Amino acid sequence: MYIRTKKLKKEDYAYLVNSKWNKTKRTSKQQFNGYLGRIYKPEKQFNIKLNSIKRIDSNESYIANTQLQEILKDVIIIDLLNHNLRQNKYIYEGQDYYVDLVKLKVYNKKFNPCVIKMNNGFLCDYTLKNLFNTLPSSTNEVEFGKKLARAFIEAGIEINQELFVLIFDKIYKKEAI
Repeated sequence: MYIRTKKLKKEDYAYLVNSKWNKTKRTSKQQFNGYLGRIYKPEKQFNIKLNSIKRIDSNESYIANTQLQEILKDVIIIDLLNHNLRQNKYIYEGQDYYVDLVKLKVYNKKFNPCVIKMNNGFLCDYTLKNLFNTLPSSTNEVEFGKKLARAFIEAGIEINQELFVLIFDKIYKKEAI
């Protein structure tokens, strides 16, 4: 499944779509799986790092001593703050939209679901839940690494390579035990 955008009345909207291959016609057909909402596009204005928010000495000690859910939330928070969203406890608000990291919801002022386009990805209910529920289903390290990286990219979360490797090790080694 992937996210497809359409422009209607000068506004962009996102849909969850699945492609199905037609063998006889040798073409693919897109199947609609769900409406994700209107797309908002905040500009990246800052370059905040994890070290400046959490006041940590090293990423290794932070990853080792923190729960996985909190690590993922902190990585998302950094990206939201870089895109100039204001913080109000666990809810981050932009001009016409909100991101709730407790309920893993993204919605507009009318409480309808919406999508935030950041860093070539889309932050929405679907991608947030996908990121938080990514677990190694098989013992193949490479396959799980690609799955986790894709979850970050689809959600539009920018993460440096060192931090990604530490998060991967924490998830993969926890599940392997």
